[in-house]
Amino acid sequence: MNKSQLINLFKVNLLYANPQATVQLRKKGKTGNKIYRSILMQYVLMGIFFTFIYGIIMVAIDFSKYPGFFTFYAALFSVMTFSQGVSILYNVFYDSKDLKDYLPLPFQQKDVFLAKFLIVALTLLPFLLPVFVLFVLTTVRSSLSLLIGLPLSVILFILFFFLCCGISTVLVSGLTQTQIFMKHKNIMTTLMMLIPAIGMAFGIMYINQKQSNIYDGTLSDQAIIYPFLPFHVVLTDLFSVNGFVSFAGILLACGLLIIVLKQWVIPSFYRLALGEESQAVSQKQTKTKPVKKQTYDGLPKQLLRYNINLIKNPTLLMQVLTSTLIMPMILAFPTIFGGLINLSSISNKFWVIAFLAGMFLALFTINSTSIISLIISLDRENLHFVRSLPISMKAYMKVKFKFAYMFQVILTSIVTLALALILHLPLLLVLFAVLGTWYGCFVGGMYYFNRDFRLLSLNWTNVSQLFTRGGGNFAMVFSMFGTLILGSLLIGGSIALIVFVPASLVVSLILFLVILSIGFIMFNHYKQTFWRNL
Repeated sequence: MNKSQLINLFKVNLLYANPQATVQLRKKGKTGNKIYRSILMQYVLMGIFFTFIYGIIMVAIDFSKYPGFFTFYAALFSVMTFSQGVSILYNVFYDSKDLKDYLPLPFQQKDVFLAKFLIVALTLLPFLLPVFVLFVLTTVRSSLSLLIGLPLSVILFILFFFLCCGISTVLVSGLTQTQIFMKHKNIMTTLMMLIPAIGMAFGIMYINQKQSNIYDGTLSDQAIIYPFLPFHVVLTDLFSVNGFVSFAGILLACGLLIIVLKQWVIPSFYRLALGEESQAVSQKQTKTKPVKKQTYDGLPKQLLRYNINLIKNPTLLMQVLTSTLIMPMILAFPTIFGGLINLSSISNKFWVIAFLAGMFLALFTINSTSIISLIISLDRENLHFVRSLPISMKAYMKVKFKFAYMFQVILTSIVTLALALILHLPLLLVLFAVLGTWYGCFVGGMYYFNRDFRLLSLNWTNVSQLFTRGGGNFAMVFSMFGTLILGSLLIGGSIALIVFVPASLVVSLILFLVILSIGFIMFNHYKQTFWRNL
């Protein structure tokens, strides 16, 4: 192993995974190792964030006495890692298409793949760090001494981390080489990412529901997920026969996984990288498909079909669905899904509160990974072609904005209606919550549509590069939580005004007019600074 080559390959892949973040850092005057340190720091802060959030949830359970919950949490974070790993592995090993470029260069094959695996591991580590907390909490409350338990937790976490990353790699590699995947690549990739993510969301909701039982003292263990049980046995009873057998089984599984990765997965990556182009060329030469007669449907319909094709990227769809549908369930509304809130008897005088809640829900779900914040950059070089056509650029942009806005409205309205159903909201409040969602999508959409044009990137090679513009994932998470905190404060203050001020209808109307006025001011601002300059 050539350490200097490995380090350089790692840095290249790190920059490739975050090109827009690299550009932003260079604009701030950072160069050389400062850029690498800044990118790495983003992952460190993300890991601290996930560890803190889930650590608070898990600290109430004595996992040494509840092997069922231990295996459930381990399985949950494994599924979370797999849902993230599908897109990352696909991007790094398939979409990058750089493996064949390394062939004529003096790099060893193992260094090339080790650098890529390290990038994948770095990206997935924040999602698995809560497992380390799980291991530590388990061994601290077991009969093992801390001098043995803590180092054992570190060793087991490293083995668990390797197994999760390795198994995800094997599964993705196997699925991507099947005929059905090659025939329906976009659909299959989206399903591989979406199904585990949905399972993860339901798992979080299940945890939140059980959390209330912990504090009531009525918590009972659940069914054990046996593939994860050896880790619990080692952490709680290492010096027994079962403990030694379990530890040996974990080591054996890691050894077999190394053999599979080396003998099957890595060679398959190279075969795919070398065979794609030749296979595509041979298919093009041997098969000549009849050209379908095109009918002219008018410019609006053509632009609609064009924009639909732009958003078919599986990585994009997965990120959009995660941030819009799944993140609110996981982060913003834990107590709701615990069944602790029933608003069926709430008065209709809180209609403006429902409007505010819908608005902030929309603002929470719109971020740098939303369709409306990417729709212009998704054009790539086609945008230059459109500029050369005898059509109004303003009209073209309005079509794109309307398409992205309606897409966001549909997704966010689904979340709003689902939450309204869970909360048993009265019909009038449901109506205002949906109206607030539409309004919030418009307000947030104006900002992020203009942001996309301001941070326009047309030379991207992978759509995930667009997600890191303007601060990257770290800024996105803080924006979401900032919106959540601000929304909670404003909604709480508005409820206090309506409850304690006698003229509640007047207060509600004033609040409603203030909200609409802010939107009108924003609309005029972007009309002057953006739309008139197109």
